[in-house]
Amino acid sequence: MALIRVAQYNSTPTVVEDYQAQNAHLQAFTNQLMTQQFILSEGTAQPVIKQGCYVSHGGSLYVADADTSIAGSPSDGSVYIRVSGTTSLTVEFVTDISGYAWNPVYTALTSGSYTLLPYLIVKASTVWTRYSFNPNNQQFGSLASLAVTGNTTIGGTLGVSGAITALEAITTNGPNKPVDNNDSTPPAIGIGGFTYALGKNVDVYTPLGGTYIYIMANDLFSIIMGRVAGGTNIRAGTAANNYLIMRIA
Repeated sequence: MALIRVAQYNSTPTVVEDYQAQNAHLQAFTNQLMTQQFILSEGTAQPVIKQGCYVSHGGSLYVADADTSIAGSPSDGSVYIRVSGTTSLTVEFVTDISGYAWNPVYTALTSGSYTLLPYLIVKASTVWTRYSFNPNNQQFGSLASLAVTGNTTIGGTLGVSGAITALEAITTNGPNKPVDNNDSTPPAIGIGGFTYALGKNVDVYTPLGGTYIYIMANDLFSIIMGRVAGGTNIRAGTAANNYLIMRIA
C-alpha cells in the first residue's frame, strides 16, 4: 500500500520505454481529469488516500496502488498532509505548516523535500472533517490559525477577514436547520431555515427580524404563497390552518 512513481520518460524520447511512459502519463491525466476530484476517503473517520488516485511531488507523478494510510497521530485541530520520497512516497499528517511556501516550479506548497497536499482536515476526537483548497495566490499561512472552537465553528481566516463558520452550515446546530413546531407561534429560525405553524382561527405571525416566504393551506384546499417581513400576520381568514415558513434574508 503505497504511492508509487508513474514511469518517467526522457524529455527527448529515445527508447520504447519513453513512449510507454508517455502513454502512462496520458492515461493518468485522463483519469485525473475525468474522475479525480478528491483523493481522500469519504466519511468522517481518519482518512486514507484512495486506490487509483494521483499525487504530484518533485516533478514526478505517483499513483496509489491500494488504499494508502497516512502516518501520524495528530492532536485535535487543523491537520495537513505532506509527502516526501522518490521511488515511492511517505505520507504523513502534520500540524505546523509555517515553513511552507508556494513553489511555481511544482505548482504546490513545498518546504525542503516535502510537498503539502491541498487539503485541510479539522480533527475533533474521532471526527475528521475534510476540506480541499487551491493554495495558489491565497493567504495560506493564515490557515495555520484555524482551530475548532466548538462543535460547529471554525475560527480563523482564509484569504478574507472574519470567522469561517462552514461547519455550522452542515450540522444540526447551524443557522439554516429546520426547527420543529406544533402551535401557532413560529420559533425563530436562521437564514435558510424553515419551520411549520398551526393556526386555525388564530393570528399567525412570522418571527421578528428578517424576510420570509410562506406557503399556507386551508380547509378549502387552496394554497396561498407570499413574501413578507418579520413580524407580519400571515393569517388569511378563519379557514387557514397550515403554514410552512422559510427565512430567506
